[in-house]
Amino acid sequence: MYSVSSKQNNLKEKIEYYKASQENLLAFSKEEPFSFNKLSSLGSLRTSKFYSDFGQNWLKAILITVCIIGFLFYGLFLLSLKNIELDISVKGLKFFFNNLIHYYPQFLNPTHKLSFFNEIGELGKLSSSIDLISRVFIGIGIFETIRSFRKYVRK
Repeated sequence: MYSVSSKQNNLKEKIEYYKASQENLLAFSKEEPFSFNKLSSLGSLRTSKFYSDFGQNWLKAILITVCIIGFLFYGLFLLSLKNIELDISVKGLKFFFNNLIHYYPQFLNPTHKLSFFNEIGELGKLSSSIDLISRVFIGIGIFETIRSFRKYVRK
């Protein structure tokens, strides 16, 4: 049905059939016995469903990347710095919004350098590990956002 709707240039049905095929593939993969060979496929399908409904929802991909994944890892990264402590008082929130929030867009760029954090403080033991993991998850979110926009040109 996906191929037929694609040949007929029926964009709405093509998108729905693609999403349905991915949902069925995920359901079928869950029913099969576990094997390490299918682990990567299952992980890829679940990740795609979480971030962007299988490449169908660009707004969801952006919101999850920027508001959830990015902010979570940014908070963990800041807590991993040696001179930053968690302070949810009014004074701590003012410090965060006045001094730390403007680094957030740089943090969302997976190719950022750690040197821009030297203005904030000294890196801790876990800073590099948290930064590396955050780059992976933010990169996946950027990929899923682009993939979601490409649904309009998918053949």
